[in-house]
Amino acid sequence: MDNDGNPLYPQPLADDELNEVEKKIEEMCHPPRVRQSPFIDVFMNWAWNATDDKDIQDELKNMNEADIEDAFYRDLAFGTGGLRGTIGAGTNRMNIYVVAKASQGLANYLGSGASVVIGYDSRIKSDVFAKVAASIIYFK
Repeated sequence: MDNDGNPLYPQPLADDELNEVEKKIEEMCHPPRVRQSPFIDVFMNWAWNATDDKDIQDELKNMNEADIEDAFYRDLAFGTGGLRGTIGAGTNRMNIYVVAKASQGLANYLGSGASVVIGYDSRIKSDVFAKVAASIIYFK
């Protein structure tokens, strides 16, 4: 004991104090998971890698959780009219990445030596999408 009557060495913690310390250590080592959208991984991949289109980068920066879910909850469907959808960022939107993926699928299906005609019209980004499709098929 010291001159004031206090023990010279730390005393063991009471059970309730020990439990509280263990809880704090557990929280520091394993923080509780924040609920994340199941599409957040796909969104993060796009946010990191989709650097070829400034419009898409700007849109990705301003998305909230509902926007992320709507843009990434599925792949844009290829229907009887081809790929049709809202232009924007995401797998459920028309953009150069979705067009490139569909073009790669077509190129794989056709194989080498196939002839392809690619056209475009006056719709927004139609010329850009045609160039992306042509470059994918050409370099297949």
